[in-house]
Amino acid sequence: MTYVWIIAGWISGWIMLSGMKPLIQQTKHNQRDRGEKRKVDQLPSVSIIIPARNEEGNLISLLRSIQEQTALPAEVIVVDDGSVDRTAEIAASFGAKVVDPGELPQGWLGKNHACAKGAKVAKGDIFIFLDADITLNPNGIETLLSRYTEGLLSVQPYHQMMRPYEQWSAFFNVIIPASIGSGKDGTGAFGPCIVCSRDAYKESGGHELVKGEILDHHSLGKCFARLGYQVRNYIGISVLYFRMYPEGWSSLWRGWSKSMASGAAATRFRRLLPVILWIMGMISSFFLLIDSFYNEDFLFGTVIYVLYALEIAVLLRRVGSFRSWVWSFYPLPLLLFLVLFIRSILMTFVKKKVKWKDREIEL
Repeated sequence: MTYVWIIAGWISGWIMLSGMKPLIQQTKHNQRDRGEKRKVDQLPSVSIIIPARNEEGNLISLLRSIQEQTALPAEVIVVDDGSVDRTAEIAASFGAKVVDPGELPQGWLGKNHACAKGAKVAKGDIFIFLDADITLNPNGIETLLSRYTEGLLSVQPYHQMMRPYEQWSAFFNVIIPASIGSGKDGTGAFGPCIVCSRDAYKESGGHELVKGEILDHHSLGKCFARLGYQVRNYIGISVLYFRMYPEGWSSLWRGWSKSMASGAAATRFRRLLPVILWIMGMISSFFLLIDSFYNEDFLFGTVIYVLYALEIAVLLRRVGSFRSWVWSFYPLPLLLFLVLFIRSILMTFVKKKVKWKDREIEL
């Protein structure tokens, strides 16, 4: 049975990779205009909407990258969701329109409410919702608009890491995009970057329809798909970057715990099955290696382990700047993933409460 898990899991890893489409950088205008900035006049007018709660540490990088775009948006809206730091001051200093969403109504989650309020005052024909921890390549907006046709487009940014502890997020960064996939089969969308038209947003019901969902992006993508809109998901690669949980171990611990179990429960079985097989295959390959120390099959066990390590290296390269030790010693970050996933199950289905951004969320 061990060999069945190993074979099925290794095949599943490549199936997962096939659904993680890279967002290819737009270069046509860069080469022609040598970086010349221009308003999006030949293109639809764009409103960038940024929900932000205590994001002074991230917002400068995002707003500066927006100012350096080859295609400038018509407006940038920062929805200051009850921040107690300099979020609003920083946003205003970059010329962004700062919106106070008011008191959080009952039944709403903070980010969903902020996005809905931002969309309500936005004037553009195209909405781009961005998390505050994103940084855009200079042609990021132009690339997004070149890929957007109708419906909804979402992007999982490439994970840029600066401190060693961030490397432990490896399996979360692979499993989330693998579980959602390219969006063609109605499996939802990514949350950090969402592009849609004003008309499609209104017709779908927008964030008001998913106001209490912790996985608002996931549900929003499904709403668009049910209406017959095309949903396309990409991995940011060289276009969009972010740095998840830079505040330290505690933020990483809380951040991944808050939504992993909910994400698994919301994932369609045909997307979840390859992930399960892949995890079981990795576990089996590790135990096969350990067992091979005692039954003279060490070479065989090592070959299987190396094959999995190389596959993991390819997957990690697609989603972030992970170091070689992560895939070389993959049982270690895999163990952390399993521990936090179990913790997320307990918080989601037993305690039914998670805490994030100084707010307690009832599930």
